Amino acid sequence: MTVDQAFVLTDRLAEDVAAVTRRAYRAGDLVPGLPVADGAKETAQDVRADLAAGYHLWTATAGGRLVGAVRAHSRDWCVRRLAVSPDTRGLGVGKLLLRALEAGARAEGAARVVLDAVVERGNPAFYARAGYRTVHHFPADDKPLSEVHMELLLGEPVTPRAYPELDRTPGTVRSWWSVDGGTVCATSPAPDGISAEVRRNRHLGVLRGVDLAPLSDGTPVRRRWPLPAAVISSFALPRLDEPEFLAWWRVGESPDWPSPPAGGQAAGVRRPSCEERDAREH
Repeated sequence: MTVDQAFVLTDRLAEDVAAVTRRAYRAGDLVPGLPVADGAKETAQDVRADLAAGYHLWTATAGGRLVGAVRAHSRDWCVRRLAVSPDTRGLGVGKLLLRALEAGARAEGAARVVLDAVVERGNPAFYARAGYRTVHHFPADDKPLSEVHMELLLGEPVTPRAYPELDRTPGTVRSWWSVDGGTVCATSPAPDGISAEVRRNRHLGVLRGVDLAPLSDGTPVRRRWPLPAAVISSFALPRLDEPEFLAWWRVGESPDWPSPPAGGQAAGVRRPSCEERDAREH
C-alpha cells in the first residue's frame, strides 16, 4: 500500500479518483433508503475543479490500482471526499489517507484538521476511532440528515476516542434499543443530559442510536416494533418524521461509560465550521 500526495493531476488520475469516490459513496450506508450522497455522483470534472480551486489531493494505491483518495484545502484543512474502494475496506486505507493529510497540514503549520460527518450514515464512529472528537451537532441544510463537526488537534498525540463519548447535553432524548424480536424506542426529557438518560434505559437491550430534540416537559413514552431499527423510518431519517430531532449517535453496541456519568462534554447544537457546504457526507 502506497499513500502519496498528488502534485500533478492527469486526466487518468482525475477519472480514477472520481470512480473510486463514486464506488465508495454508493456502498453500504448504515441503513437503507438514505438520500444519495453527493460523492456518489462525483465526476472527473469535479476533481479537476477542486484542484484548480487550491485543494490538495492524496491517493492510496495497491497493486498498481487506485484504492482511495482524500482532499483538503489549506485555508481550513476540512477533510473532503474521503473515499476507500469497497473491496479494500477494513485494511486501514482510510486512516492512512487521514494520517497523510494530517502530516501535510502539520507541515504547513495548521493547528487542527476538521470535518463534517453524517450521523445517519454511521461515519462519526470511524472518525472517532481515528482520533477525531465531536465539537458540535447541526442539521444538514440540503438533506433531512444530521451532522457532526469533528476535529483533530495536531499538537496532541493521536489516539482512538470512544464513540459515543459521555455527553451532558440536555434535551428530549429518544434512545433506540435492539431487543429480542425487534426494537424499543424510549423517549423522555433528560435535563441531566443524554448519557444519564441512556444509562437509565440500558437495561432495555443493546443501544443502536440516540436522537435529541430541545428539552420539553413531555411524558416518557416507549414504543416497540417487531422490526430491526434499520428499517424503521423514524430511526433511519428522524428529521424527516420529526424535524425537531437530530440523530445524535448511531452505534453498534451499548457504550461502557463509567458510573456515575459525571464530567464529559456537552456537545450542543451549532452551525458548522467547514466553509464548503459540499465538504460533507464523509
